[in-house]
Amino acid sequence: ATFGLLLLGALVHPTGSSLVCPDWPLCFGQAFPAMKGNIAIEHGHRMAGATIGLLTIALVIAGWRRQRGLVLLALVLVITQGLLGGITVLYRLPPMVSTAHLAMGMTFFLVLLTTCARLGGAGGESTAPGRGLATWLFGAVFFQMVLGGLVRHLGAGFACGNNPFTCHGDLWPVQPPEQLQMFHRACGALILLAVLAATPRLIRGAKSAGRPLARMAVLAAPILVVVQVALGMLTVMTNVAVAPVVAHTGGAALLLGSLWLARLSLSEAPTSRATTETSVPSFTEQPA
Repeated sequence: ATFGLLLLGALVHPTGSSLVCPDWPLCFGQAFPAMKGNIAIEHGHRMAGATIGLLTIALVIAGWRRQRGLVLLALVLVITQGLLGGITVLYRLPPMVSTAHLAMGMTFFLVLLTTCARLGGAGGESTAPGRGLATWLFGAVFFQMVLGGLVRHLGAGFACGNNPFTCHGDLWPVQPPEQLQMFHRACGALILLAVLAATPRLIRGAKSAGRPLARMAVLAAPILVVVQVALGMLTVMTNVAVAPVVAHTGGAALLLGSLWLARLSLSEAPTSRATTETSVPSFTEQPA
């Protein structure tokens, strides 16, 4: 449900629906306005967010005994996210607040993934090979996601035209919006190379962990990063069309989620009883 809300939120800005309802939390003073056109997108996003809030309260009740800290964190984040959405509307889309709204939504999504993983028994105290690497890659992708939010909300998405490799024929332009766009592209290329280069080590770590979740998350990451870069190029080539923009946001969430789940589930495989028995020396006296 939260992933669907992320996609719906990504639909608001490129369709020009961000300020179609000038007030908040109501829309033209109504809790249930006529759901047509852009109003359906904007107010539908708000109603979906409220539904996620109610589901989060249910999650707090269901997970109170086993994961009290995580479910309370999820509740705090979803409330903060709603307030950021209101500030975004009331203050007429300040870029930093809008970007923080995106980052908070992704963070809430990751907290939910963490809760699911912990309730399912994933993760551990020990460090498996590749766990630190997955953490660094996750941090880089999260930074790239925030950078993409700035590109969108500072209006830099159109700055370099529809050539996915250069900016009006230059590799490094002189105008700040164009530089932000090209920096985002360069970071994307570096992350692509980093994830592909790190995949063999992460696969070895997943084998060591012996958990299906680790294997699935690690194997998904290189596929998702290739798809994400392709979606970024398609976004540029289509002059920031709605469909690739929404898919690009969804791809960011999936890539973040895969790397985060890889980090959570990469823990050393428990030593088997047979291995333990053969590794302990015997002190039993042997007959002469």
